[in-house]
Amino acid sequence: LFPKMIKMRKDQDGCLPFQFKVEEQGFYPCKVVLVNKHDVRVYVMEVACTPSETHAEIIFNAPTSQAVTQEIPIINETEFDWQLESGVCGKSYSGPPGLIAKAKSTTYYPLRFQPQAQGITLGELTLTNANNGTIHKFNLTGTGLKPLPREEITMKCHARQKVTHSINVYNPCERSLTFNALTDLDCVLGLKEVTVGGNDSAPYQFTIYPVTQGHYSGYLNFEATL
Repeated sequence: LFPKMIKMRKDQDGCLPFQFKVEEQGFYPCKVVLVNKHDVRVYVMEVACTPSETHAEIIFNAPTSQAVTQEIPIINETEFDWQLESGVCGKSYSGPPGLIAKAKSTTYYPLRFQPQAQGITLGELTLTNANNGTIHKFNLTGTGLKPLPREEITMKCHARQKVTHSINVYNPCERSLTFNALTDLDCVLGLKEVTVGGNDSAPYQFTIYPVTQGHYSGYLNFEATL
């Protein structure tokens, strides 16, 4: 709503008061034409009406130590670029500190989830539009699933003959952890535990000792309690 007429003194700046009322969010372009007997001025305006804060939820599922990325679409229908600032809370979640959402296009924010242990990890992503102050919050729920095999080992030996092999056990956590060595093969012999420093790896040596000939297939897992 604009006044039909405004009065201005000679050689003096003035203000054009107006009211803007809408019932739903959206983009509202308009033109304002000011006319007097000496001059005509046209102003192009666009008002973006958005909620001051929105909430959504994103659910992740990924094997332990494996990363998945969710591309979150940011739709900018205005004529101006948006400067977005981000804040990521919660272990196993990460993303860039900000990005620019180009005008009249869709920009994607890459949110990464990489669980370090099995179970549920909660978090929150906040995207703040520095241009209009709107805030978009995303509640994050990520589930770390059973890890995928890191390596497939094939060994050949004779019955009642011992063969020794060594593998590296990696600890993705920042603190030292003690892993329990678990296997479903009776012919695999080795220590029951191995301790690995934070963000490091340690060798684990085991022995294969089959008492009869044949094909043996199974697993060797290393599990730690966080």
